[in-house]
Amino acid sequence: MAERGRSLGIVLMGAEQTASQVEERVVGNSALRVVGRLEAAESEHPAYGWLTGTMRRRSTLLQPGTMMVAQPEVPVPLVVRFPFPAWATRSSEVEG
Repeated sequence: MAERGRSLGIVLMGAEQTASQVEERVVGNSALRVVGRLEAAESEHPAYGWLTGTMRRRSTLLQPGTMMVAQPEVPVPLVVRFPFPAWATRSSEVEG
């Protein structure tokens, strides 16, 4: 599905705790890659080859809500941070 669907313009979305547990061809056909905090051993797996050595080390220190995103339009992975909580759960949390 990942190989053939991409050539047909079909978008396949998936999420996995660790990329090392996903079939290599699925990861290889992914255009958008997002990673949160990684264990040091996991970060050395070839599935994370798109991360530079510095980014691999940094990925082991990421705080909750922080992710690294790689996509074809930007030549280096971007570090993004999601606010916490990601949405207002009470009316007092909504800014005027």
